[in-house]
Amino acid sequence: SISGNRKSVWGREGKGMMKRELLEKDKKNVLLLSLSLLSERNIPKPEVVEKQHQLEVDYHNKLESFKCDDSVVGIHYYTMRDNENKTASIFGFQTNEPGTKAVINYCDGKLDTIVMLATKETLGKEADHSNLQYGRCLEKIEADDSDPESHFWKLNLNKEENSVSKVITFDFYINQIRHYLGESCYNGSFPEVYVLEMEDEPSDREVNNYCIWTANLLVKMNRENPLKLYLETNGGFRDTMTILIGTLRAVAAKGIEPECAIYSAYKVGVTSTFKTPFMIYDKKNVYHFFDLVSGLDDFLTSGSSVRLIQFFKSRQTELPQTLVKVQRLSRAFSLCQPDDMIQAMKDVAVALQEESRTEDCGEQDDLYRYVINEIRADFGQELLQAGKKEKVDMLLPMMEWALKKDYIQQTVTLIAEKMPEVIVNKEILYYNNKDNARESSRIRNDISKLK
Repeated sequence: SISGNRKSVWGREGKGMMKRELLEKDKKNVLLLSLSLLSERNIPKPEVVEKQHQLEVDYHNKLESFKCDDSVVGIHYYTMRDNENKTASIFGFQTNEPGTKAVINYCDGKLDTIVMLATKETLGKEADHSNLQYGRCLEKIEADDSDPESHFWKLNLNKEENSVSKVITFDFYINQIRHYLGESCYNGSFPEVYVLEMEDEPSDREVNNYCIWTANLLVKMNRENPLKLYLETNGGFRDTMTILIGTLRAVAAKGIEPECAIYSAYKVGVTSTFKTPFMIYDKKNVYHFFDLVSGLDDFLTSGSSVRLIQFFKSRQTELPQTLVKVQRLSRAFSLCQPDDMIQAMKDVAVALQEESRTEDCGEQDDLYRYVINEIRADFGQELLQAGKKEKVDMLLPMMEWALKKDYIQQTVTLIAEKMPEVIVNKEILYYNNKDNARESSRIRNDISKLK
């Protein structure tokens, strides 16, 4: 457990990063990352590492009064801003290190689990394990094949020995994070570490399995104890982003969404200092673009607006009126109410025609404009133009639209209840006897009233 005797790097109040009130302490904080390879020539010398550790201790103890002369060559400096524009400094060498420390700050030191994707090379599997400090502490989890844990290794620190003659990526990363949690900043225990060992050049089937296994492990953890998922996006090999995105999409269906997606912007050939550090960003909203695409696809293929509305509701306090009308349209078709379907379709067609096409729009407006343009294209010109005419003129293009969405029952209902009106108004069926004009007019009126 975290002792809590250190001050938060985000201010004297001791509150977590971004000042979020969502930090429910009964939930497990789980970090998902792909371990990036750190070549031997890039592993810093012990004295530089020790200086970095001392800087972290001084910074976390002094905060605003901390001063750094940037005299140590080889230390990378990072900073991240919260929603109140406060900054926190982070020191790190290995690619995943600053992002992991940012997540630890986010959790106010309470990081319970790390789920790590790693290749054999980063784990030192090609090396003599007797020379490793933490690499030899990995134990294959013995479990039934139906248990997602059966595909993972777990770090057992009880096997640790101090005699080390070779430093590998995994060892270096674990040592840095362990020091940060246990000595430099939070005086807390080290989290559980689950490791999925991956091939350097996985096949398509292996990539799919990595997504499935990782997603199943997270779902199992969430079922046993609700979790909060954090993502570190910097490390890994060429298929990493495919696996991370695939995993996120899979767990999203179970209600698990990332709290943040940390990206540390290291620049090759650029020297960072305490005053001119590299930046760390939360890229969560970029990952949520896939939620937008999924929601839009739902509406374009099946007419459901649920996920599309959820996406925009999560980003703004009030829905644009056109989307409110799209939601009503979707609900009217779900309830199969002919008059409501026709009126809602007319309202959306008119709203799409009247939508402003201003070029001066921010990020959210860009996404909104994209959605509106796609819905407008889905409606087509005939249906859009019919929105300005009588309701009866909408029926035929509207039924064509409904059939594309596989709204079979709704289309049959429209035919049964509204087609007589079309037949009469379009004079598909009419009386041509001028002597019976009055009777013809009466019959036309009666047919138009049929439901």
